[in-house]
Amino acid sequence: MKIFWISLLIILIFLSFTVYLNISLEKSSQEVMNILEEIEKNINQQDWELAKNNLDKLINKWEKMYGPWQIIMEHQELDNIELSLLKMTEYIKVENQDLAKAELASLKFLIRHIYTNNVISIENIF
Repeated sequence: MKIFWISLLIILIFLSFTVYLNISLEKSSQEVMNILEEIEKNINQQDWELAKNNLDKLINKWEKMYGPWQIIMEHQELDNIELSLLKMTEYIKVENQDLAKAELASLKFLIRHIYTNNVISIENIF
């Protein structure tokens, strides 16, 4: 009987951790997507100063998220986001609207891709 309760406790801890990770991943992904939407508006309006400020906000958010995310995600995916952020920084710095918009689309895809691949769901399990 003792083994049953210990096993049940371990399963409950695992499920609780999984739910926490899902909620955390969804929240942080949505926050990043919101900042990316703001940057997109700035780029479309060619408000480069505000785009730089929002990009700085995004980079600060990313630096806070990177540590916890690297525990549960493939490092290659995180490296792709880092590379895309570096490119985006340079495109905004030189005020290149076309390349900045293209890199922004890439970043949005990468964030969505990470979320859909790492969220715990029936599709990901089977």
